Amino acid sequence: LRLGKLRVGDYRLVETAAPAGYNSLTEAVRITVSNDGVTAWQSNQPAMISTKGGANSTDKDHWVSGQNANTWQIRVWNNPGVALPETGGLGVRPFLIMGALLLLSAAVLWIFKRKLS
Repeated sequence: LRLGKLRVGDYRLVETAAPAGYNSLTEAVRITVSNDGVTAWQSNQPAMISTKGGANSTDKDHWVSGQNANTWQIRVWNNPGVALPETGGLGVRPFLIMGALLLLSAAVLWIFKRKLS
């Protein structure tokens, strides 16, 4: 998404449609352009911001080819619109407890049967 050349001031970036399989953002991304740089907040957390060719530019940052140097990039995250599968479960503890109870019950019955004989 290209925002063009923004003047100094405060802006709100509102998502009107989410990519397929993702939830729409619930809040606007707040962007502040100042003479010193750009700051952005998403869900009360600072967004990742980098400049093309700058010291904070990492792993090529998915820059658009032909984009001018000193261009600011704000990364906005989005959540998948489906529940992800979970691993794990109850574990073995319930099975160990049931096994111990069965073993204890069998031992009590065996002792009780021997006393009656």
